[in-house]
Amino acid sequence: LHGAAAARGQRAVLLVGDNGSGKSTQVSTLYRRGATFLTDDVAVVDMVEGTARLHTGPPWLRRREAPMADEPAVWHQSASGKYLQPVPRERGAAEGKPLAAVCALTFGREAEPRLERLSPSATAAVLLPQWKNLLLAGLDAAVRLQR
Repeated sequence: LHGAAAARGQRAVLLVGDNGSGKSTQVSTLYRRGATFLTDDVAVVDMVEGTARLHTGPPWLRRREAPMADEPAVWHQSASGKYLQPVPRERGAAEGKPLAAVCALTFGREAEPRLERLSPSATAAVLLPQWKNLLLAGLDAAVRLQR
């Protein structure tokens, strides 16, 4: 899925949304507040013994904005223009975590933030476009490689 994830203890939260909706920003905020980093940009969810589990991804926090002058000089700029910060081994998860929640981020500053419990079918409706977004991004990258 196109998403980012962090965990507290043995419970993980998955953040999904369109490009630019704030997934990387939110997972970076959770990380800075002590959460364990799981993944940013690509989230793999699998069923293990009847429990949805989030797998770990590459140990890089991503963001669009350049680092501030007072931040550590460990940021790298990727070919896509995003800035990457390595996550120290002790702050990243060594293994996947059980999925406790899925948060769908949407654009728009005019609406008040809200949390609402979704039915399984509504959750599937939120997640399906994120899988499609990731698939299309992969196809686009494959086309660029062929050129």
